[in-house]
Amino acid sequence: MSHTSPADNDQAMTDREWLGQIWERLPFTLNGTAYTTLEEVLDDFYTPEEAAEIAWYREALEKYERRRDYWEAEFDKDPPTEVEQELAQELYAAGYLNEIKLECPLHPGDTDSREYQVKPVLPPGWLIREAVAERSSRMFGDDQSTETAGCSLSVGKVQGSGKITHLFYDGVMNSVFGDRSAGKTWLALALAREFIENGEHVVWLNFEAMLGSSLRARLAAMGVELAKIAAYFHVYDRPDEAPAADMNVGLVVIDAVDPCLSHMGRNTLNDGAAVDEMAKRYFYPYRKETPGVVGLTIDHIGNSNDKRESGSRRKQHYTQGVKYQMESRVKSRKGTKGYSALMLRKDNSGEVPFEDGEDVAYVVLDSTRDAEAIDVLITASEPLRANESVTEQTQRKSARTEVLRIVREAGGVIDRDEFNAKMKAAGYTLGNVRTQLSKLKDASLIAVEEDVISMISAD
Repeated sequence: MSHTSPADNDQAMTDREWLGQIWERLPFTLNGTAYTTLEEVLDDFYTPEEAAEIAWYREALEKYERRRDYWEAEFDKDPPTEVEQELAQELYAAGYLNEIKLECPLHPGDTDSREYQVKPVLPPGWLIREAVAERSSRMFGDDQSTETAGCSLSVGKVQGSGKITHLFYDGVMNSVFGDRSAGKTWLALALAREFIENGEHVVWLNFEAMLGSSLRARLAAMGVELAKIAAYFHVYDRPDEAPAADMNVGLVVIDAVDPCLSHMGRNTLNDGAAVDEMAKRYFYPYRKETPGVVGLTIDHIGNSNDKRESGSRRKQHYTQGVKYQMESRVKSRKGTKGYSALMLRKDNSGEVPFEDGEDVAYVVLDSTRDAEAIDVLITASEPLRANESVTEQTQRKSARTEVLRIVREAGGVIDRDEFNAKMKAAGYTLGNVRTQLSKLKDASLIAVEEDVISMISAD
């Protein structure tokens, strides 16, 4: 080598450390000689063996940087959603998605041999979706894609003039959840009536305690002819698999998810793959025969979070169509009129023109006309409550909407004083504001603290 010693400011370094870093300082001048290329540095400062190591390192580093830049660019173009990030962990564990691990070479000045450091990079959204498609193909068959392309919001007719005319998508799984008094079964029967009256078959997979005779009695009380019930409404109690059907099925109801998973021998609390297996076993066989069949699952509300269903968090994501939370607003009893609200919790295709947590429609149960009969109506307009005028209802609903709008437009968090000022400017009294804040807090839509009001995430 032709050099004599490191530069003065490098005296604390060993010769090997200095030699390992000098080529990275191009261009530079040392002892009156200017160095501008790697080859010049290799010729003057390295032995042939060291020069070979540096050449290897340079090539390996460029290869690593090209791969790193590619995956980072792919991630920036298609970052995975929160749902896809959660799915990625399941797919890693199940072997459908491999972690992207890049080998970054260690500098020759830091090691005595050619060594690498493994550096993981995040997968882009498209890679996760490909893994989901592969899993679906292996589990459900090539025709069992979980995409919602081609489905339409065309079933579950909503009466009255509003922003929505139908509640559910065809060709995919939809879901509704709520507490036991919300009226979920009545809603599912109202949907079944729609198919029965149209001469289409309904398969009701019953895992609850309610008997098939009770379900048929409810349909009869809703005004459906007994002959049509016998011909088109098929109840199967706790089947081990999808019952074979020699007719085209229009609607499949799974009532309810947790009892179904328990019947399958799966853990309802932390078995993330259980709901996928449920769909494979009980819904996809019908969709294979009739691509436009509508799926509806009924589920119970969570104990720790009343904005989502009970059990595994995977339940929040398996719904391919639309998901509603059903909440009783006025309790229905025999001989009275009550109703529940359907609040949007998920919409895969984006055709439901409402925000998360907003009322989409109302399910009215009315037996005032005849105590032995019941009118079940899905309506876009909220019914008047007892002793409530139209003006009072309008004020109540508009105040609720205004509260949510102000908090949402503030990015989900707003100072209490600023919020009060905005509500006052909109013409609402402090008492009305307090009432709506209390109700929205009880509904787990917002959090109210001393100085701050914030939206609550459904996750």
